[in-house]
Amino acid sequence: MILGIATVLLPYMIGLGFQFTRIEAAPGLLERMQIIGSTAIQSMTTFPVVSHLMTELKLTNTELGRLALSTSLISGIVAASLELGATIITQIRGILNAGLTLGSALFAAFVLRPIMVWVIGQTPEGQKVHPACVPLLFAVAVVYEIFFDAMNQSPAMGPFVLGLAVPPGPPLGSAVVQSMETVTTSVFFPLFVVTAVMRGDLASFFWEFDNKGYYGSSLVMATVTKFLVCLFLSLPWMPRRDSVVLSLIMCSKGVYELSVYTFHRDTTVRLYFSRDSNQLVLVPIVIVNSI
Repeated sequence: MILGIATVLLPYMIGLGFQFTRIEAAPGLLERMQIIGSTAIQSMTTFPVVSHLMTELKLTNTELGRLALSTSLISGIVAASLELGATIITQIRGILNAGLTLGSALFAAFVLRPIMVWVIGQTPEGQKVHPACVPLLFAVAVVYEIFFDAMNQSPAMGPFVLGLAVPPGPPLGSAVVQSMETVTTSVFFPLFVVTAVMRGDLASFFWEFDNKGYYGSSLVMATVTKFLVCLFLSLPWMPRRDSVVLSLIMCSKGVYELSVYTFHRDTTVRLYFSRDSNQLVLVPIVIVNSI
């Protein structure tokens, strides 16, 4: 738990602190506000990205994979809490929206999950759940996505919260994965990545973006801090090689961070995410996923 919390909070605070030590290099207030949002994304470690990475590396069932998944889950909760706090601070209806968002998460945990457990209990052992259960669960996921969007939260958080409430394994959890894995990973996933990356212009970032040194230094500091914090906290009770691998995993970025940025760039908090900062966020995502 300490590792999951520290790998989000310390990089964010040190990244912002490093920014304010170079306040004389800041182009203006707007740019400083934008670097706050970009540093927040760079400090995130989200469960969906790490889970996908563990699946690709075939490490899901290893001790290192389970540790990475549990750590990223805690980090994701911390990042979501920070996002709720930002909602309260930056929006007029922030407290109401944050309360409704928290209420929807509690509803999924204490109402929807017991219903799903009951459905599993009514299913004979070795048999599949009723054919209507999976489409109904997908419909609820869409409702959660729309609701989180209306609450000025990242729409991806809605299905993520609902997914945490779904009991793992057969018959329900495995049925959901089998029904959606192919179309999600083969169609929706690459389609979203292509459309999101098309909005960036890496050429202009390298040749026309005058503030990339100021922006980039804070993001590099946040990333290096995340790696070192994870490394030093895990070294006392893990082999050195595993600690380095875990630290690299916790620094990974992917489609979830891309979706968070895209959502905030298109909504009422777009003041914190300019076209230039978009390109700056895309660079580490492209580099990390190209390795």
